[in-house]
Amino acid sequence: MVLRFHTRPGRNTPTRRASEGEPASTTGAASAVIRLTKMARMRHSPRKTVNLPFPRLRVGLVWSPTAHRRALSLIEVLVSIFVVSVGLLGIAALLPIAHYDTRQGTINDVTALVGKHGWRNVRTRGITQPRNWIYSTGSEVFNQTLGLWFADVHDPLNPYTPKAFVIDPRFVARHQGTQGTQKKYFPYTEVIPPYMAMERITLRADPLQTPGNNGQLTPMSEQLADQVFVWQNDLVFHVSSDADVIAVQQFTKNGDNNVKRQFNARYSWLATVVPVTGDLYRISVVVFHDRVLPQDLSMDNISERVVDVEFTGGGYAGGDVRLTSSEKAELEVDNGEWLMLIPPADGFAPGVAPTGINRWYRVAKTSGDPEPEDDDFVRDVVLAGPDVVNLPPDNMARAIIVDNTVAVYEKTMELEFSSGWSF
Repeated sequence: MVLRFHTRPGRNTPTRRASEGEPASTTGAASAVIRLTKMARMRHSPRKTVNLPFPRLRVGLVWSPTAHRRALSLIEVLVSIFVVSVGLLGIAALLPIAHYDTRQGTINDVTALVGKHGWRNVRTRGITQPRNWIYSTGSEVFNQTLGLWFADVHDPLNPYTPKAFVIDPRFVARHQGTQGTQKKYFPYTEVIPPYMAMERITLRADPLQTPGNNGQLTPMSEQLADQVFVWQNDLVFHVSSDADVIAVQQFTKNGDNNVKRQFNARYSWLATVVPVTGDLYRISVVVFHDRVLPQDLSMDNISERVVDVEFTGGGYAGGDVRLTSSEKAELEVDNGEWLMLIPPADGFAPGVAPTGINRWYRVAKTSGDPEPEDDDFVRDVVLAGPDVVNLPPDNMARAIIVDNTVAVYEKTMELEFSSGWSF
């Protein structure tokens, strides 16, 4: 900063001279310098003119850009580039996270709609009526006329172990001509399952159909099963690379006529039915995103599998458990997916019936990749769900894992053993 002083007598102010005997330091410019020194200690605007009397003094405080001019150094440029680079890398790292969160949010929104869609079909299509249930062989599960089950609901040797069913017409229709017993059970990897294994059943194609001479009913075809158990509102659109062209919905055509809207068929569902107590049953609508229906039932295809479960946290709210399997790939399960707890292979001791068995639990957290232990692989996970009470002394059970299980909606209700149209 450069201080420039301009002194001149005022136009209307007489010039004052020093009287005889008066020190020269108290007059004129000396007095102005003293006052200027005091003013310089104050904070003023970059330029201000102050008029002082005796003589009238105009002081200009002028900022000179050339007084302390200094260029940027190379180090300052490099530090600035580094700071900007870190910010850009941070933004780039957030992009895949934002994409994943957006995708997961979309799946959750659609899953809720699919769950409601499934429950509407459960009630309106008579899925809660055992008279409509048939085995993969075409025989009835429940005889409406006699009011009897064709298969015992409980094991006569162990009445504390209930029998449960999985209503999965898409799977049964896909493997309708398959020989063997694998298609009868859930999961299909149970070649010789114990009595408490869940049986996979389907629905009759026509609710008014009566058994033929051979006592068989016609089960749902694969096309009809897809019509009921696949969500058809995830529509297909053709999106042009030109931003000015709107997306066009795709149709299945018959000549030039639009016959049916095309859909991605990425969401589907099935239902599990488990006896609770008395006439009450727990019905669960299980929703999948990109479910893999196996083309064959070989043991190499493990989209459905059974693993051993040890309750290391006491079973409170599901809690900490350890999954064990001889195959590392069988322990692949992601956060947010679901698994079903089932009894161990040798069942439970008589009189011991833990609650929470044959029930779905959400995987709240996983501990990373499976790790080897002895001749098996183990993986620690945290389950979220109801308490598992009255565990056996060894705290052991099993779990069914099905790939891409994204939601489960359950209700406890009575089954409808008579048709609403019967009198």
